[in-house]
Parts: sequence; structure tokens; C-alpha cells
Amino acid sequence: PYNPSSLLPSKEGATTTFYTYNYLPPLTGTGSTTIQNLSVPIPVEIANSTGVYKIMVSFIGEGGGGKIVSDNYIFPGTYSSDPANSCLPTGPFLDADGDGVQNDQDMYPADASRAYNSYYPSAVSYGTLAFEDNWPAKGDYDFNDVVVDYRMKTVTNSSNNVVEVIGEFILKASGAIFNNGFGFQLDGIGSDKISGVTGNSVSPSSPVFNIAPNGVESGQTYATCIVFDNFFNIIPRGADKLVNTIKASPYISPVTLTVNIAFVANTVPIADLSSLAFNFFIVADDTRGKEIHLPNRVPTNLANTSLFGLKDDDSSVPLGKYYKTLNNLPWGLNIIQGFQYPVELDPINEAYLYFIEWAESNGTAKTDWFSNTGAGYRNQLKVY
Repeated sequence: PYNPSSLLPSKEGATTTFYTYNYLPPLTGTGSTTIQNLSVPIPVEIANSTGVYKIMVSFIGEGGGGKIVSDNYIFPGTYSSDPANSCLPTGPFLDADGDGVQNDQDMYPADASRAYNSYYPSAVSYGTLAFEDNWPAKGDYDFNDVVVDYRMKTVTNSSNNVVEVIGEFILKASGAIFNNGFGFQLDGIGSDKISGVTGNSVSPSSPVFNIAPNGVESGQTYATCIVFDNFFNIIPRGADKLVNTIKASPYISPVTLTVNIAFVANTVPIADLSSLAFNFFIVADDTRGKEIHLPNRVPTNLANTSLFGLKDDDSSVPLGKYYKTLNNLPWGLNIIQGFQYPVELDPINEAYLYFIEWAESNGTAKTDWFSNTGAGYRNQLKVY
């Protein structure tokens, strides 16, 4: 019991042990681990008391070199405490919506269905996706056929289950002859885990995309959200028939789409939705099967995999190699720090002089090929 009149710094009354647990013998071998989740019953006389209690968790070893790492403690109660001051009570645990998350830690203190936000790439910045749309041929290789800045916000509840994903997509440029669509698959997340999609731009009469009642694309094992079915339906072509890829042409203001993907309650833990789950792609030339992903990202169910290995493509399903040429050049880029794309008809390797070296090394050499502005790294005349 907490005793504010005690002369001890800890202000503790007589200690009582109310629960013990004997760990099973550990696994053998260097680095072996075992995970155990414990739920400890609090005695009724404590749980129903109006007094204040301090609860201590201690570990007692019997020799040997084993170690325990403990984490994710949840103590139901009314007061918080200060570990730096003998764990003395600091004040009532304020939880306006009753979800078990204290108000000052709850991003949604008045909404019991939401508690936390996480962002990719960050809360204050956008990444850039840039695609070349002539796959399986390299085409002009200027990586400006679809250029979209993005930020993904994931909202979770107090149980760390995903409530919704909010994607901000800024359409910046398109130097394409084709009508191109853009979307993303949530790898590993079943289509049935989604309850609704709003804010995207897909025509109900689209001849390319068939959207299910819950807002994701029909015929997909994993949830696939089509952000837009045609770039030029959102930003019409400029006088040069393109959008923001020729410096001499008038600049066209980007347009932002905010897409909300709502999840069926408590079906997807946040651990299943890391940044790697966002599998971005374009669909080129109003042809659904002509699906172009970032390098080594798996195609969706509706991709035409018979195009693998044609022209410049060197994809190999057995090797897990997708959307790369023989020497590892990609058709899509994801630059999480943001990216200045090349101007129309100038290949990316002429704008960014170390791009080929970076790509051929599988991303291990010249990792600053896009960000370094030092001598020999870029030809600024060929960067938009």
C-alpha cells in the first residue's frame, strides 16, 4: 500500500506478495529465445479498494547466464507514477474515452476507437514515386510518366490494431502519351479486411478497373486500392499534351487526393502493416494487365505475367526478381526523401550521373545518387 505518512522515500507500507510465476526452463543454444505473455490476476481486495497501491514486478534468478527482457506492461488503475521519484503517484490517470490510453498519450482522447498515429515516410515530409510506363521496354527512361508525392498515415486503436490508413497523394507530373492509373496493394492484408475506401478517383464506368462494394479492386487476394484510374482525368494535359515535364511550358499546379481506407475492426495488427506492406504500382495505357511495380515488388493477381521476360524485362518468378532489366535497372522509384525527376525525353542516367552504378549494384553503391548536388553527380539542366 502507498502510505503518504511513511518516513521511507518510497512511501510504502508492508509489502505483500500476491502472485508468483516460475518460468519454464529456457531453450538451449546461443541466442535462443522464448516469448511468454502473462496475465496476472490482481486480488479483489486490492482491485476493489479505494486506497492507492504500488505494484512491484521483480525477477529472481538462480544462477547461470540467462537473461529476461520484459516489456509492454499494462496496469489497470486510476493513478500514474514517476519512476524517477520512487514510483510515487503523480496524479489521476485521465482517460476521457475509456480506451485505456491516457489522454496525454492518446492522439484521439475523445474517440475510443482510435488512439495512435504512425506515418510513412514521416509526419512532416513526403516521399516521391516516379514511374516509367513503357515496360517491358525501357522506353525513353526519363521516369516522369507518373510522378506522385505521397504520405501514408496509419491510425490504430488502443490494442494496436489498424483502424484506417489515410494516404495523401500529390499528383505532380506526367510526361506520358498513355492514360495511366495508379494504386497500391497492401501485401498480406486480405481484401475482406477492408470495410470502405473513399477519396480516390475511379470512374464507375471504368473499362480498366472493377471496384468491389467495399472499395477495393475486385478479384484481388490482397487489398488493392486504386488511387486514380487516369492521371489526366485529374490534371488535364497542358498545351504540350503533358504535365510539368518541359521547363519552357507553363507550370500546372499539382492536385492532392486524400484517400481513406477503413479496416474491419480489430482484424489487422499494426505489426502486419509495416511500410513494406505498401506495394505501389501504375497500370499503363488503359491496359489492366500492364502493371508496373517498384523493383522486386510482387505483382497483384491481375497483372499479366506473360509480359515477364519480354523486351528489356528480366523478371523471374522462381528467383523473386520482378520489374528489373538484366543489369537490375528498374521501371519505378520510391525516394522517401523526395525527388526531382528528369525533364521530358532525357534519360535518368543523363540527369543523375551515378544512377546506373547505383542500380547495377542493387542499391549498394552511390546511395546518394539522387541527393548529392556535388560536382559530377547530376546535370541540373536535365532535372525538372
